[in-house]
Amino acid sequence: YQPVCRRDRAAPSLLQEVELLDQALAAFRAQQWDAAQADFTRLQQINPDLRLYALYQERIAELRGQSLDAQWDGVYVRREK
Repeated sequence: YQPVCRRDRAAPSLLQEVELLDQALAAFRAQQWDAAQADFTRLQQINPDLRLYALYQERIAELRGQSLDAQWDGVYVRREK
């Protein structure tokens, strides 16, 4: 998490981005890969300089091929540098 500004001072576009990020993270944690992928793609279009969105795209691509427990909590273990 990263403080950006006070909510009452945030631009509407920033509030929309944060709302979409919340939605994307919820889909990611629920293993709803298509929805998460679509949300993170949209976020990348909104803010292409933020590496976080591309990182989640990479994680989704890797996790799609894995068999995760239904109770998976969204924790990701990076296996390479």
